[in-house]
Amino acid sequence: MRILLGDGRFPDKDGRPNRVVWDSSQVINGHWVIAGASGTGKTFRLRYLMDGMLRQNPACRFYVIDVHGDIQIPGASVVRFSETTDYGLNPLKISDDQDFGGVRKRVRSFISTLRRTSHALGSKQEAALINILNDLYKANGFDPQDPRTWSLSFDPRYGRRIPKKQPTITDLKRFAEYKLKQMVAGAGSAAVAKLEQLHKRFRALDKMNARSTVEDVDLTALKAEVKRIFAEYIDAIETGRELDDIIKYNSRDVIQSVYERIVTLDSSGIFKATPPPFDPKASIWNYDIRSLNKDEQQMFVDVLLEDLFMDAKARGERSEPDTFIIIDEAHKFVSEDDEHIINIIAKEARKFGVGLILASQSLSHFPEDIISNASTKLILGIDEIYHDVAARKLRVEPKRFSYIRPQYTAIVQVKTKAGSLSNKFVDVDLPRTADARG
Repeated sequence: MRILLGDGRFPDKDGRPNRVVWDSSQVINGHWVIAGASGTGKTFRLRYLMDGMLRQNPACRFYVIDVHGDIQIPGASVVRFSETTDYGLNPLKISDDQDFGGVRKRVRSFISTLRRTSHALGSKQEAALINILNDLYKANGFDPQDPRTWSLSFDPRYGRRIPKKQPTITDLKRFAEYKLKQMVAGAGSAAVAKLEQLHKRFRALDKMNARSTVEDVDLTALKAEVKRIFAEYIDAIETGRELDDIIKYNSRDVIQSVYERIVTLDSSGIFKATPPPFDPKASIWNYDIRSLNKDEQQMFVDVLLEDLFMDAKARGERSEPDTFIIIDEAHKFVSEDDEHIINIIAKEARKFGVGLILASQSLSHFPEDIISNASTKLILGIDEIYHDVAARKLRVEPKRFSYIRPQYTAIVQVKTKAGSLSNKFVDVDLPRTADARG
């Protein structure tokens, strides 16, 4: 695929027009960074790129994450996500990939996603949630130490009549509710209550032993009370796992707060087992997430990108990019964390034919690794207040941005296999025709 990005401001050494072309067979990878303030033609250029690629390779696939619901693309299959929809994504789905899949990585990924929200869990709540997740996966036949169990086709549980399935957020809510009820009113609750009471009395006894003025009669009475509570605890043991639950889940208050957080996730309506109803024949799938709040959008994008990356790996290696993930307002979703899915895709997805197209009004919040890993950069015009930051990130002079006339000119960099890794930015006149073929 060859996409004309523009004619250089200056001719080549032979006096001919210096045409800047994106060539899928020559670029280092399929990753793009597109910066353009409102009104600079960012949405038009995205349509231009998709149309040009599909004209030359109808097998191309595009996944568009539309934050504002304003990316209108002819022929695209559009699905809108909200709390009232019956479909969604499953953030607990286990991949059987030996390198990127498994229980531990899914648990870490889910916890990391929650950390990036504005309502991150505390250390005790996070530890309790990890234990709940591990117990949930074990109950569903997924063993973190046995890769065979990461597949639905292998179930280590004997005598199960119900087929093995991927757990969901709703399953997690039910499981956490069960654990909470178990600690409050279910099996072993009496022993747990006595154990907690025993610890409180021991702390009181320790304080009294530290005071030299304590009357012997008071100390003797407290010791007798501790012995009585300990005897009641022994009599209240039912399952033999009461102490383990205290260690794993800390307290009923911690489990209560974790359960409430899971209920909030479940009520968002975006995490469901039923997949979204996209048209399988459409080459462009548009994920309209305008109805979601900021935290929900971040979690949605993380989960979706992990699914798309795993699908690409399962498909196998490709010689050229043919699958593109377009993220509008991408600065909202990037992270400095090396294990964040956008960074993983930027570093690992090239060989699987996946390209990231990250569009934003500014480059100020993009990590340098993201910018350096994108072989193509298209600057359509950014607000003057961002010129200095953008110039530092792109290693150009701030005055370069003053050449840009929105919708008419831009500066472009395309790093190719045959060229230098320090390919210079070129001032170009943007093509006005809808035909993007270079």
